[in-house]
Amino acid sequence: MIKVSVEFQTYWQVSSGRGAGYFMDSLIEKDQDGLPYVSGKTLKGLFKANVEKIEYWQTKQNVQTQALFGSITGEESRQETTPGVLGFSNLRLSPEEVQQLNQQPSLKAQLTRSISSTKIDHETGVAQNKSLRTFQVAKPLTLEGEISLMSKQHFTEQDVLDILSQAESFITHIGAKKSRGYGQVLVSVSRGEDK
Repeated sequence: MIKVSVEFQTYWQVSSGRGAGYFMDSLIEKDQDGLPYVSGKTLKGLFKANVEKIEYWQTKQNVQTQALFGSITGEESRQETTPGVLGFSNLRLSPEEVQQLNQQPSLKAQLTRSISSTKIDHETGVAQNKSLRTFQVAKPLTLEGEISLMSKQHFTEQDVLDILSQAESFITHIGAKKSRGYGQVLVSVSRGEDK
């Protein structure tokens, strides 16, 4: 098992795709405990994109990336997927933090805040009509997760750790509004204790 730690340096937003009526245009994704999290699917996509770039720069191929993360094969009209050998858990707060927050639910609201923005007309300097948007963000947090090697036919855990360690520094942002400074992260992978 490989441990993943993601330390958010700024506010961040992984959107749920839902809003809260006129009050909030975009809410963040929350887990079963009502806490901000990043899905394993998102984490997998970030690592896959960067491992693929590194492999292509080195070999002009992406055979290793497909073996690790899976691939899409077949014709355009009938695509099939081939699974990869890596499994990604969701990124969540540590179990100790989750337990503490569940014991004191009033603290959960302090993990998020709402931010509003509007579009300004450059000629008049006045806010454009109906351009006010309010969205929910999570405050800087450190989330943890795991990456498991589900088949050891072609890769050892150390092979995977070496590959992911190369890619971790290329993951600089997670979530929406990256161009506005949101979602800046430090990602690290390390060997975890087998359960």
